[in-house]
Amino acid sequence: MLGFNLSVQIARRARWLGPENPDAQESPERVGPNKENVMAQPASLVDQGVDRVQDALKNADKEFQRVQRRVKTQRRTIEKNFEKQAKSFEKQAKKQIDQIRKNDLVKRAETLSKDVQSQFETGVESVLSIFQIASKSDLQRVDRKLNRISKKLKELEASPQA
Repeated sequence: MLGFNLSVQIARRARWLGPENPDAQESPERVGPNKENVMAQPASLVDQGVDRVQDALKNADKEFQRVQRRVKTQRRTIEKNFEKQAKSFEKQAKKQIDQIRKNDLVKRAETLSKDVQSQFETGVESVLSIFQIASKSDLQRVDRKLNRISKKLKELEASPQA
């Protein structure tokens, strides 16, 4: 509203509109050749300017919303493309891994690895037996036996003695 009042004041100073006091006499230069008041023309210019500004604001809001929708659509498209590319990459990686595993050299390396591991375990067991040290499996076997004996002992203690 302040901008409109400022426009009216500028128009009055330029003698487009009448004086601020409506009771004041109009000068002959403000009345057109057909005795029409020239004041209607500048007021309509100001109204037109205000209308144009309002239209521009509406158009700017519509344009902003259109750009937002476009950006949202593009973002979704980019996300979908990224997901497709990620899946494609994953499939390619799996295929390459399968090809590598099917390779004779890889199969031979896996076989050798298993053989070396079993030979190592056999060697460790023989060293432990030489020094009469119990292996982990021996300890687990003894532990199971102790648990069974302990359970039987508890059953005997819990049963009524005759």
